[in-house]
Formats: sequence, C-alpha cells, structure tokens
Amino acid sequence: MKALGLIETYGFIGAIEAADAMLKVANISLLKLEKVRGGLVTITVEGDVGAVKTAVEAGESAVQRLGVKLLYGSHVIPRPDAQLVPFVKKKNESIAALQDDLLSANNSTEERKEISEHIEPADRIVDTEVIVSVGTDEKNAETIEEKAVLSVEEYKRQLEKKKAAELRALIVNNNIYVTEEELSKMIRRKMIELLVDKYSRQLKNDKE
Repeated sequence: MKALGLIETYGFIGAIEAADAMLKVANISLLKLEKVRGGLVTITVEGDVGAVKTAVEAGESAVQRLGVKLLYGSHVIPRPDAQLVPFVKKKNESIAALQDDLLSANNSTEERKEISEHIEPADRIVDTEVIVSVGTDEKNAETIEEKAVLSVEEYKRQLEKKKAAELRALIVNNNIYVTEEELSKMIRRKMIELLVDKYSRQLKNDKE
C-alpha cells in the first residue's frame, strides 16, 4: 500500500458524493465504507501518494459544495505501516451498498447529460433581462430573454478564485486530456491556462 486516504462526513449522502468525486479524479481503489456513531461515515481509499492526495482534495471540495458542515475531516497517510493493512482492508459489507448507490448515481448522471445537451450551461449565463411588451392584439404579451456569455477574461477571473482541487475536477469534467501524474503535479497557473484555452475554443466553435 503506497498511500492511504480517508474522508469522514456527516451522513451517507456526503460519503457517496466524496467517493464518487475521488474515484473520478484519480486512479485509486475504494477500500472501505464505515459507519460510526453520531452519523459519521468514513471513506477509505488507497493508491499512489499523488493520486490519493488529489482524490482527497477533490472529495473534500465535492462534500463542501453540498454543505460545509457535512465534512468532518480528511487525512492522507503516505506509505502506511504494514500492520495497518488488516484493519483498513477488513471485509466491509457496507461497501457493496455504496457501490450500488454510485452505480445508480452514474446512471442518473447519464440521463441528465442527455437532457443537458440541449440546455445552455448555467455557468456561462451572467445576466438575464426580461422585457415585456404590451399590445392590443392577441399577442399582447411577449417575453424576450437576452443572455450574455462570459468573456474569456471574466472566465479566467472566476477560475483564479477556485482551489486547486476544484480546478482539477474541472479539467476532468471538461475532458481535457492529461495523465493522472501530470494532473496531480500541475500548478494552478497551468491548470487555468488549459481551462481558458478550452473555453476560448468552445466560444469560437459556438460562434461558427
């Protein structure tokens, strides 16, 4: 075992969200789901040190987006002692339930993706103005929505406010190809450059 990563949340929903984000962003293995008293749930993963650190950061950000109070704590143990292995790899029946929930979540995500292909992403809409014109004929009320798209500079400023883990998650979600090792070592400036380049090309394609 090269590294051990742990995230502890309040409630099962936060645990599922953390595990889903961790598995998507890095090449790690999900070892264990453990429920303890007080509504706490611990997710345990293993993998390379860099991958586990990246995964734990992504898991923290995912849980905090649900609610800051849902995250109880997190920790990464590089190269844990061999005597810990029997404890962290002990058979846990709850992991099967988590895998079923993650599978259901992924299926729901695919359904939402099919619908969202016909909907403009919300993060690109910065202003909406509604104009109502009144007339004397049957069409006396007409609503017009004007949507302004973020400029490249505005998008870059938004990225600069995000944490490294959030930027890594955006790179994965935007299908920007980088190896796992490159992503785990990539500095914020480089990640922002990649995302801005992808956004610029997307804007250009939308105009054509």
